[in-house]
Amino acid sequence: MNPLSHALSRNRNNFDLVRLLAAVAVVYGHSYLLQAPDGSADWVHEVLGFDGFGALGVYAFFLLSGMLVTARFDRQRSVPRFAVLRIARL
Repeated sequence: MNPLSHALSRNRNNFDLVRLLAAVAVVYGHSYLLQAPDGSADWVHEVLGFDGFGALGVYAFFLLSGMLVTARFDRQRSVPRFAVLRIARL
């Protein structure tokens, strides 16, 4: 089993499938709301009792984003340099 730092290395971006699944979940969540005008909730909301399938996709995007930004910060090892690069990226 590989450590998380190995999975987060630049040479091995293993998050494309997770990003795709999260995007599909968000699209499904929006399409379900458009197709169910009676106000019924999707099956994830019924089973888990909170938010819908689209919200789970958004949570996955936030989790991945946090992990990748943290990995970039760990590679920089300098707060000012990291801040400048993040501001430049925005």
